[in-house]
Amino acid sequence: MNQHVQQPTLDTGEPRIVERLAELRAEWSEGQRRMEALDTERAKTRDTLLRIAGAIQVLEELSGTAVGEAGGQ
Repeated sequence: MNQHVQQPTLDTGEPRIVERLAELRAEWSEGQRRMEALDTERAKTRDTLLRIAGAIQVLEELSGTAVGEAGGQ
């Protein structure tokens, strides 16, 4: 039982392989660009959240001090 499976030759498959390779490379480049943009956005969001957390802490401390002073007088 000798089964013969015809393998695609480079001549018949090469244009499609080259085309697909170009498509995949373009998709990869776009993915890399998008990942960098998301990393930048994440860093900016983290910094904003840290500033907000700091402002919340300061306001909580000030309101605690103000309430304590007013209650003691």
